[in-house]
Parts: sequence; C-alpha cells; structure tokens
Amino acid sequence: MRTLVLNGNNIIPDGQNNKLRYRFPNSVQFKDTYVSVQSITMFYSWYNISASKGNNTFSFTFTSPAGGGIQFYTVVIPDGIYDIVTLDEYLQFYCLANGLYMKTSVGQNVFFLSFAINASAYGVQICCYTVPSSADNTKGYIPSSTGFPNASFLPQITIPANFNKIVGYPAGWTSANFIGAPSSSGFYNLVPYTWNATTGVVGYLSSQAPQVNPDASIYLSLTSINNPYSLPSSIIYAITPSTGIGGVIIDKPPQFCWNKFIDGTYNQLDLQILGSDLQPITIYDPTMTILLAIKDSDEWGGK
Repeated sequence: MRTLVLNGNNIIPDGQNNKLRYRFPNSVQFKDTYVSVQSITMFYSWYNISASKGNNTFSFTFTSPAGGGIQFYTVVIPDGIYDIVTLDEYLQFYCLANGLYMKTSVGQNVFFLSFAINASAYGVQICCYTVPSSADNTKGYIPSSTGFPNASFLPQITIPANFNKIVGYPAGWTSANFIGAPSSSGFYNLVPYTWNATTGVVGYLSSQAPQVNPDASIYLSLTSINNPYSLPSSIIYAITPSTGIGGVIIDKPPQFCWNKFIDGTYNQLDLQILGSDLQPITIYDPTMTILLAIKDSDEWGGK
C-alpha cells in the first residue's frame, strides 16, 4: 500500500480552494488498482448563506412615522457562515442601521422582529411584535430618530424561496399584517403560530426541519474512478463535520473503502470537493491535509 499526501500546496489557485491536483513524479500504470481515503484534516469553512446559493435575502414591512405609509425593506445577508443566533443579530444590525427600533427608558434597544431557536420543537421561531404609536406606548418606549408611527402596527415578514429552507418555512410564506388574533385563514396559517393578547406578540414556528447548513455533508470526487453505483461515478467519500463552524475537522475512516481506478496510465490525479448538491463548493480556509491510500488487488489478500 502507498500513501499520497494532498495539502494546500496541491490546491489549484482559482479562489475556491476546492480542487487539488497530485502530479506523479513519473507516469504510473494502474491495473486492478484501488484507492481509499486514509484521513482528512481541514477546517469547517464553507458558507451556508451566499448570493451564489440564492438564499441570502428576506423582506419585511415597517410603517414610517408621521403618515409615511408602509415601507418595504429587503435584507441582503452578506455571504458567510450563519446560525440562527447570528441571523437574528444581523437582523438587529439592519434595523439599527435603518432606524427601525426603539429604546427602553434605560437605553436598551427594542426590536420588533426576531429569529430564535426553539430547540424542543426542532424549529425556528419568528416573532413579530406590535410597534406602538405615541398614544398607546404603555411601556414608555423611546423612538429612534424616525419617531413614532401614527398608529400601532405589526411588521410583516416574507420568507422567499431558498432562504425558507434555512429557517424551515414554506417558500413565499408571509406573516399576518394586522394587530389582533390571527384568523383561521391566511397564508401565515401554513405554519403553527401563537398570539399573546396582552403583549401583542405573534410567534410562528417552522413547519419543516430547518436546513441551517445546506451542505452539512460534502463529498470528495476523484478523477478516473468508475463507480457504477454512484452518481457521479467519481465520488469516493463523504465528510460530515462533527465540530462547530470554524472548527477543525479530523476524519479518519474506521476502515478503508476501496474504489477501483480505471485501468490506464496516469500523470496526475485531480480531487474535487463538492457540496450536497454535487456542485463545487468554495472552501474559505485552504489549510487541509488529505491522505489517500493506494493498493493493488494482489496486495495482502486481494480486494
């Protein structure tokens, strides 16, 4: 058995860090030759939300003060690695930047839309809070520079396709846009919800399992492999991180899973990292080491 070592020096410099090329010192002849992943060390550094995935936007309405009417806001999330907590933090940042918030008497920021994890229900909870006018500001909120609206209202959030998978809502789902108990009809009714008559808060819950990371598993594709039971036929291994985002992935298979090379003469091998959709995925940290084991069928007992 022989071992090939691929690391950052083998990465093809196209900015994606997902293609590695191993050049043999001399041409080699493969006949009844097999390859298996021996070990992988890399960082969990691929984005789950990006413009290229088309899952980086959602929108909501907010009523402007002094009779300005309903305004529509589209939140464009910068490409990155997010969980539900950091999504909520970005929503708060967006509201701060646009004056869509108030303050308590002690200076604490108050926001009227939120994302939160509901661990017991394995879902994402979206909450919409009633924005008070000056006349019904029972909690003594202090408005931002934009001032109070003429009348109390409930922000309305819309979850578009692709982003909906992140939070587990139907594509195009929109929350209720009126104050009071939601009726039994309406598009918002596609997901479970609760209404608190005292606080004026409407809480919604995912109707399907959130896919916060669409690429929870990634795949290794190696040239010159012909696996008739796999599509594409070049897949030799799947990596499922057992660490948090940004952590070090150390993956060592408990046993070798041999894949047969197509018989022939080789000068190089190309390894590519694919996402769960089997398309190339950008890896943002090029620090990685991938060991491949190669053996002939007549070594230690055959195949």
